[in-house]
Amino acid sequence: FDRIVGHIYDAATDPAAWQPVLAEIGTLSNSHCANLAVLRHDELVFSSWHGFPDYPLQFFKEAVAEDQWRRSLLASGRSLTVGVHFGSREITRAELVKTRFYIDYCKPCHVDYSVAACFLSEADHLGILAVYRGQRRGDYGPLEGSLLGNLLPHLARATAFAARLQRAELLRSSGERAWDLMPWGVLLLGPEGQIMFANRMAEEILGQSDGL
Repeated sequence: FDRIVGHIYDAATDPAAWQPVLAEIGTLSNSHCANLAVLRHDELVFSSWHGFPDYPLQFFKEAVAEDQWRRSLLASGRSLTVGVHFGSREITRAELVKTRFYIDYCKPCHVDYSVAACFLSEADHLGILAVYRGQRRGDYGPLEGSLLGNLLPHLARATAFAARLQRAELLRSSGERAWDLMPWGVLLLGPEGQIMFANRMAEEILGQSDGL
């Protein structure tokens, strides 16, 4: 468990690390599939998955259209409360197997039971961790719920930190584009005189190799 928590914070700065984290969470919860998603209304901000060949948002939307429980996830201004939500308590397997989501996607992946854990629930953002297992392993119980519940605050902090890094990167790249629009060459120098940044015009001037 402690190793997984450490890897969650590693993934905050390396999006490619989320898949190994989900694989570890799958092992911890005796699940062969897992996915993590952050949504803003009906827009997928970020997602990662383990065990599925793919997890496109379209399948999630189809599931939402099939039952009221999932429909509430994408309702404007309304989302799940933070905590662990046992899927079979909200929608029975008999109801699940009738949905297009199950027929087109869950069944080929041998998924019969799931648990959704909501780690982020704000006015316009929703963060969900879900794990999935087949009928042979049986339904989820309090033990898996407790394990996932203990991960939620770490997932919330890590994804919030990742979002701040993403915003900072957007601001930085926007600033660089503004420098590139200038008709003058601009160099930003480090303490030893090394070039830390050169805008487009400065690179053109330096590329002429005839001095400044």
